[in-house]
Amino acid sequence: MSPPVRISSALAHPDALVFPENQTAAGFLKDHLERFAPSPHSSGTRWCLPEDDPLTAFHLLESSTGHAILYGHHRQRILYTDPGGSALHECAWEAQNDQPARLLRARVQLDWGQWVGVEPAGLVNVARFDISRKPGWQRLTKQDFHRMASQAMGFEPRFAGDRHGPQSKRRVVHP
Repeated sequence: MSPPVRISSALAHPDALVFPENQTAAGFLKDHLERFAPSPHSSGTRWCLPEDDPLTAFHLLESSTGHAILYGHHRQRILYTDPGGSALHECAWEAQNDQPARLLRARVQLDWGQWVGVEPAGLVNVARFDISRKPGWQRLTKQDFHRMASQAMGFEPRFAGDRHGPQSKRRVVHP
C-alpha cells in the first residue's frame, strides 16, 4: 500500500504549503513520502516513516472521508486537504522547547478559490442574527446558510458534487 496519491498532488501544487515555517515539512515529505507506512488509527489511516514515532515526527492522517491532514514534528496540523487533494487550510506554528507550539498564522481557502489569512488574537468580528422571524426557519440547513452568505457576498455557492465552478456576480470595472 502506498501513501495517498492526493497528498503527492497536493504537495506538488505551488499554493499548498506557502508559509516559510512549513517548507522543511514540504521538502521532507517530497523526499520521503514513498517510504511512509500505514497504521490503523481511530479516524482512518496514519502514515509515517516506519522508524519514526508518529507523535513526534511528521505524519499524515487520512480520514475515512478521504480528507488528509499533515502534522509537523510539533504535533500540530500543518495542512488539511479535501478528498480530491486540494488544500483547504494551512497553519504555521512556532515550536518552543518546553512550551506548547504557538500558532503564528493560518490561511483558509474559500469556496471560490481565494485564500483568507487568519491571525491569532487579531480583530474579532461578531454578528448576531435573529432568524426566528423568517418563515420556515426551523428547516434551514447549514447549506441554506452557506447559500445565503454566498449570495450576500455576490458569489454563487459551490457544494460538493457541483460540476461547475463558482461564478462571480460582481462586476469588475476597469479604469
